[in-house]
Amino acid sequence: MAKIPILYKYSSIDDAAKIIESRKMKITKPSNFNDPFDCTIPNIDFSFEEIEKYFLLKVNIFMSKMSQQILNENKKDYNNFISELKTDFRNSFNTDLLSELLSIRKDWNIYIDKYKILSLSKSNKNILMWSHYAKMHNGVVLGFDFNKDKNIYKRLQPVKYDKELKITKDFFNSLFKYLIDDAINSELQGKNIINENKLTNIFFKHLFEYFFIKNNIWNYEEEYRLVINNNPEDFLSFNDNSLKKIIFGIKVTREEREVFLNKFNFQNKEIFVIEEKNRELELLPYKKEDN
Repeated sequence: MAKIPILYKYSSIDDAAKIIESRKMKITKPSNFNDPFDCTIPNIDFSFEEIEKYFLLKVNIFMSKMSQQILNENKKDYNNFISELKTDFRNSFNTDLLSELLSIRKDWNIYIDKYKILSLSKSNKNILMWSHYAKMHNGVVLGFDFNKDKNIYKRLQPVKYDKELKITKDFFNSLFKYLIDDAINSELQGKNIINENKLTNIFFKHLFEYFFIKNNIWNYEEEYRLVINNNPEDFLSFNDNSLKKIIFGIKVTREEREVFLNKFNFQNKEIFVIEEKNRELELLPYKKEDN
């Protein structure tokens, strides 16, 4: 498994104190995200030609397992069968599958709010992140190293930023291809080619991949996510040893830093302050004489 980088939580000073005291971070339902399009189903985008080509390829592979002699003797019947199969596939795809997917989309928030997400960042000095999530640079950023933990944090994964919905299109293409594989394997012989009731189950089997797709406009966040299913709590505990860094924003006063640091006995933690250099943020080690 790839090593997880140091990840950062942007917050206000008060929230940072609560996180450190409780050793818990908030996990959020996707419907409460500040981006209304995050984890929602967009316009369903896919390549029908690619999916149909894949379907016919899988059928040919299936049929090739039959005796070559039978195929040679019944070439005309075989070609007719493929033609009919192609027509049936198009009809089933345009009616059963798409209608089922639209049904999922209609009730999406019911499905999606069974999950909660922890969001962290690989960056610790992004100006926009400090502005949006750390009280306009008056807050604190906490840095975590989860590589030595043997807990749920091992499931942290980077977000993929989707330019022109390409990743989303690939996701739906893969989803339909998986459904085709299932249809070929279980239903081609004398049964319906596509069972519409399976789409929901298959969709949610692959849903975790969808949680890590986000519009490219957010790529500056360099986000990592941890997705949790059916957790009744709104907070997730962490080991105190995982907390490695405390970083004060550029607008945090000396008095505020002193109060915060005196409140905790920070051992084996790195303390930093942010300063401005050439109109950019610079991370500097904290020195007590700075106060």
